[in-house]
Amino acid sequence: MLAILFRSKLTGEAGADYDAMNADLESPVKENSGFVGATSYVAEDGERLTVVWWRDEKSLEVWRNLPRHQEAQSTGRKLWYSYYKMDVATITRTRNFEREHPGTGTARQEECVDDPLLPLTDELRSFPHYLRSVAQGMPDTQLRLRPTHGGFSMVEHACHLRDYDAMGFLGRMQRILAERDPFLREFEGQKLALEHNYQTQSFLAAADDFDRNRQKTLEALKALSCGQMEGTATIGTMGTVSIRRLVEIVAEHFRTHRGEIEDLLGEIQARV
Repeated sequence: MLAILFRSKLTGEAGADYDAMNADLESPVKENSGFVGATSYVAEDGERLTVVWWRDEKSLEVWRNLPRHQEAQSTGRKLWYSYYKMDVATITRTRNFEREHPGTGTARQEECVDDPLLPLTDELRSFPHYLRSVAQGMPDTQLRLRPTHGGFSMVEHACHLRDYDAMGFLGRMQRILAERDPFLREFEGQKLALEHNYQTQSFLAAADDFDRNRQKTLEALKALSCGQMEGTATIGTMGTVSIRRLVEIVAEHFRTHRGEIEDLLGEIQARV
């Protein structure tokens, strides 16, 4: 994740046109999937500080190259700013605390998301969108086409990822939080594919369920304290695995499927 710190001071020329430009840019920045949030402060001497959070460099580049944004930058240098200074920082650790408010019940625990997990959670968050985007416009026959040398079709990938996220990620995490070092079975993907007949299911329904599962899982992960992240389970032949390590395992699993999907798409294209 990136944070942009924009310090500036306005000239007397920054009036209604400046406000109108800010309002005009509000929609496109929020439409950028990598935009996380923004906040602004004004000091007594008029200096302003705006902090903007972006998910990754690619999202920031899209915003940077937006013609309307470039127009605002040019006009700002000519008319609106006495000066500005911009710093771009990479966030390597985030820790949050929120005190209990009267009548709201228990206080929120300290959240714990640190450097190794930040890019992984961003990667995991984007995977349902990737799955939908690569399958967009594909006829049903192609969605059910399996690789020549064996493996999942696009429909089967979507169903497998949906179930793996629910049982192999969120389900395992919930067991670790509820029990002390539970023993968890291996995720039997091929067996589930046969038992639930993935090949006959709807790609769009499976992809939508996968997206909902993923959002629920990442919200649960975000709320964990640093101590909870170190909770462990014994998982089949993998041995002792903490929740922190589980996130890494899940990311590795999804990278494997992404590679398989890319190979399948190439084979489908070659057959057309």
